Formats: sequence, structure tokens, C-alpha cells
Amino acid sequence: GKFGATTIDIASVSDSSSLEVTGIRQNASQAQYDSLDIKADALDGITTGMDVYGAASAIVDKTLNIDVTGNSATVYGVSVTGQGKVDVKGSTNIVISNQNVAAKLYGIYANNSKPITMDDNAFIKIDAAAGNGKILNAVYSREGAAVTFVKGLTAISNALYAEGGKITVNNGGGNDVQLIGNIGSSSVSGKDGQITADFDTAQSFLIGKSVVGGNSTSTLNFSNNAV
Repeated sequence: GKFGATTIDIASVSDSSSLEVTGIRQNASQAQYDSLDIKADALDGITTGMDVYGAASAIVDKTLNIDVTGNSATVYGVSVTGQGKVDVKGSTNIVISNQNVAAKLYGIYANNSKPITMDDNAFIKIDAAAGNGKILNAVYSREGAAVTFVKGLTAISNALYAEGGKITVNNGGGNDVQLIGNIGSSSVSGKDGQITADFDTAQSFLIGKSVVGGNSTSTLNFSNNAV
């Protein structure tokens, strides 16, 4: 279906660990949104801003804004799995605030999906309580999933992790790339991780380290006084 400017605000007061709170869930369906603004809050369980799976397709013509708060054990800003596909034509803004000390938090989570493409600048921030059990990934790509940021990306968290997937940042060149957190690339299920990021403006930077395992690769290109 085709939808105009869409706003969703969902919250739960239950503290059940089996709870699932989801802003939009698409399974084997096609949808096009003029713009999409999702707010989700939960005390526990799994919270997902946008869930696209089962060969579903979602297109956002303008801005995608996702704000997830609460104490959920697992949080996905955008989750794309099972041959789902997402294309955001405008800017992407994903903010996750979570106080669960053992939570698994993902800004964008892609697993065995079709391409996920952000055509304009993207901002992803994970604000989390300290905890030894935490998993934090602004962008996570697994088992052949390809996530492409055509323009710039600001990511505040463990920035990029390609576990048998592919992540490309600043594919068009000439955009600010500002990453705070580590970059990781590893192999899984016979697939190698691939990361390519071009830091080619004076405002671009990486604060963190790059870790590569097996036959995976991380290609980080710095130019024009990027650091």
C-alpha cells in the first residue's frame, strides 16, 4: 500500500520479558511511505521501531525518524531479515536510549536480507547504561545482507559490524562520515564480512579501532584531512 506522512507512538507499561513492542511490522508485503516517524517505549522484552521481513519491501520517500526508549533486553531501530528490503530516500535518524545493563541494541540490524539503502545522510546514536553484557551496534550486517549509505553517516556507538555481511558508507563520496566506536568485520556461515567507508572531507573522522577476522575485510579510505 501507499501511505502519506505516517506517525506512530507506541508504549507498554508491562515489564514482561516476553513482551514485543513494534512500531511497524511488514511480512511479505510492500509499502511506500511519504515520511515515517516512529516512537516506541517498553520496560522489557523486545522493542523494534521498524520490522521488515518475509520478502517484504518498504520505501520511505522522505525522512525516517525512529526513537526507541526504555529498558528492553533487545532493541532494533530498523530490523530487516528474511529477504526483506528497505530504501529510504530522505535522511535517516535513529536514536536508542536504554538503561538495561545487559541489553542487545542495534540501530540497523540486517540478516539474510535484500539490499538496505539510505540515499541521504544518516544519524544513528545509541545511548546506553554501562554494563558488561551489552551488545551495541549502530549498524550490523549478517549473512550476505548489504547495507549502503549513499551519503554521510554519523554513528555514535560501536559503529559498524559486518558479520558475513556488507556495509558501505559514503558510496557517493564527498559527504561527512563521523564514526565514534569500533568497526568489526568477521566471517560466519561461509560468508566473509566486508566494510568500505570513505572518509573524504575535513569534517570526517573515526574515533575507535578496526578489527578484522578470517578472510573478511575493512577498507577505510582517508583523504582531504580526515582523521
